[in-house]
Amino acid sequence: MNRNKHFIILVSFITAALLAAVIFVVSGIYPGSERTLLIFDMKEQFVSFYAYMSRVSSFSDLKYTFEGSLGTPLAGLIAYYLASPLSVLYLFFDVAHLPEAIALVDVLKAGFIAASFSCYVLFKGVKEPVKVLILSLCYSLSTAAVTFFILPMYLDSLFWLPLIAVCLEKLLTENKTKKRIIQGAVYSLVLFLCILTHYYSAYMVCLFLIFYAAYVLTLRNSDNKQTVKYFTVSYIRFIFYSIIASGYALLILMPAFKELLHGKAYDSGVYSNGGLIVARPLVLLKQFLCGSFGGLYSEGGPGIYCTLICLGLAVFALYQKKSNRAGFLVSLIILAIFICSFLFRPMYRVWHMFRDPVAYPHRFAFLFVFFVMVLATEGIKDIKTKNSILGAVLVLVSGLLVFNGYRQIDMDLKTLPSATRSDYRLFIDTTADLVEEAQELSGDFCRISKDYEFTSTDTMLLGYNGLDYFSSSYDPEMLMLYKELGLLQYHYKACDEGTTILTDMLFGIDYMIHKGHADSGYVYQTSNGFATLSSNPYSLGLGYLISGSEPAFGNDPFVNQNNFVNGILGRDVNLLEELDYSEVVTDVAGLAPGLDKNGEYVIRHQINREITFIAPAGKNVYLNFELLNESDLDYETKSDSDLIVVTIDDIVVAVFTGYQKAYNIRLGCFEEDTEITLNIEGTDDYREAYLYAMDMDCFEGLYDELSEAKLVVTGLNGDRIEGSISAKEDGRALLLTIPYSDDIEVYIDGEKAHTERYAGALMMVPDIGAGEHSVIIYL
Repeated sequence: MNRNKHFIILVSFITAALLAAVIFVVSGIYPGSERTLLIFDMKEQFVSFYAYMSRVSSFSDLKYTFEGSLGTPLAGLIAYYLASPLSVLYLFFDVAHLPEAIALVDVLKAGFIAASFSCYVLFKGVKEPVKVLILSLCYSLSTAAVTFFILPMYLDSLFWLPLIAVCLEKLLTENKTKKRIIQGAVYSLVLFLCILTHYYSAYMVCLFLIFYAAYVLTLRNSDNKQTVKYFTVSYIRFIFYSIIASGYALLILMPAFKELLHGKAYDSGVYSNGGLIVARPLVLLKQFLCGSFGGLYSEGGPGIYCTLICLGLAVFALYQKKSNRAGFLVSLIILAIFICSFLFRPMYRVWHMFRDPVAYPHRFAFLFVFFVMVLATEGIKDIKTKNSILGAVLVLVSGLLVFNGYRQIDMDLKTLPSATRSDYRLFIDTTADLVEEAQELSGDFCRISKDYEFTSTDTMLLGYNGLDYFSSSYDPEMLMLYKELGLLQYHYKACDEGTTILTDMLFGIDYMIHKGHADSGYVYQTSNGFATLSSNPYSLGLGYLISGSEPAFGNDPFVNQNNFVNGILGRDVNLLEELDYSEVVTDVAGLAPGLDKNGEYVIRHQINREITFIAPAGKNVYLNFELLNESDLDYETKSDSDLIVVTIDDIVVAVFTGYQKAYNIRLGCFEEDTEITLNIEGTDDYREAYLYAMDMDCFEGLYDELSEAKLVVTGLNGDRIEGSISAKEDGRALLLTIPYSDDIEVYIDGEKAHTERYAGALMMVPDIGAGEHSVIIYL
């Protein structure tokens, strides 16, 4: 590649990066502005993962962490969210400036995507720099690309795809055996890197290559003289080198796939209306227009805008292909496959690994855009026009792409949950100091819970060990255990809302940061006016000895907590006592806000319940509900979730939103027997209310018994924990407050121990003999 081509590629990179920056500035996103890219999952998940990445100091930090769900392996999270080479940039930003880092990475990725596509255009023989620039901008700043600015791991596949296309064409058109082997190795390497940086979108790329390889072969058949043998041998060559690339990637990503598939196998959620039609034809056609916004759900249509100019060039290229019957037919078939995939759910699901995606629909739309741009490249190649006209087209295209990009981001900000810079900094500035205070008080290791959240993975955002965790790589057994014990859990999100002093004791939670009141038993440490830090003197830490009897769980979370304790002790205790209550239910009809799709008023029924009970003196009182399960609800009901508001004397004590979101509510500890009236209002009904009080004397006795045989941690060394345990008798089991994993090894007195699941989720070492024992846990 000569110096002039290098210069064109560099200009493509700089121009696309500058236009991406202009899109952000026009959208109100720039250093110091209130608007940020903390939109939907970028706020709920990704920014926390980038914060974790910014603190990585050794390889062991990339293997396992206690910052989420009591402990989680990181192979799946890294493979899905953080495998991009540009993720290393987050190492150079502190948590407070991550919003700027996210925008910077997006700008750089837009530049690299444009540079990549300019390589493809130059390879196809387009010589005029302005033509190359126009095409590279239309690809790198298409709606498909801009949509991924808040889903940035997908942008890597947009970068790799043009390079893969170049390598594939060289592989299939090379006649000399030696050079063909070299081209095959290069193609395998580039495809391997694509899979490695983001396997999910790379899966879509691999599906596309099945059709694209046939398209490339038809390019050599312009005179319709190539034989069936030529096509067959060439296509087998493509399959062979593709298998090599995917095979090597599979070997490296196997631990990640194991984690991810383990969770997804349990995920029976409903993420669409299940109808045959995904996007209606008119909605699909609208997406070809500048400024059209598809939105978060599949019914809104795919992001396929890449300017009508490029679409016209693609149509022109198809017209030119009429003399090449095979090329014309294959091109039409590929376009028809994409159109049908946008319209019909069975084909739509194939692109998304045979399931409906959780929001962000039509994620394969970038492949359609790429193929349109491939055709546009052929269409523009032989068009002769003045440089002044090309310059005007470049200016026009740049303006259209900036407006379209602004429209996508502005609508995301207006229609999706998002956070301003002030929101973000307020949370960081007011909560991080309490986290640091707890970590300084505890020494080497501590776990922290909170009764409020900013993201769904605040643990990673602020760098503390705890329960909060929300990722596509998750442990379904742990989520089930949290839910059975009454903690807030829905979809595949683990939360520490609903923890009590009992669950915090059993899970080894050492501190609580809270805006509301803490359970009786917590000890006040400090407050900054925004939230309070309290310590839990009853924490059992990372492990303790138990009887090892397996608990049985049902619907009532407080019965489940009793059963959990009974299994630990090996005998029955009545720690939580059910309270009697009276209930008055009224069904009040009223007008729902807004009108339905026919412009008519909607009658909405509101269920009002009044629960009256006597709160016994000196006992912590808790409330929970049995709500409808996710499997009981259809897509429309889930998408239009309602509220349940719980108040005492007009003071709101809890708000439940949507499905599967009930959790333990702390109602307080009263000095004397007190009559309490709860008012519960909402349009979501529930099956049953659970009202319990905990005997604090019994609770303290439980702690005294279990704390005599706690695991004493003597060292934390990256990927291992060292400690000791003292057993008074044979036959006890060591329960670790760590999620069970086949990849975690426990050594007792230097010998590898057999491990089992306890309560379906936690790690247990059975048959601990009497005496002092050394313990090493390899993560």
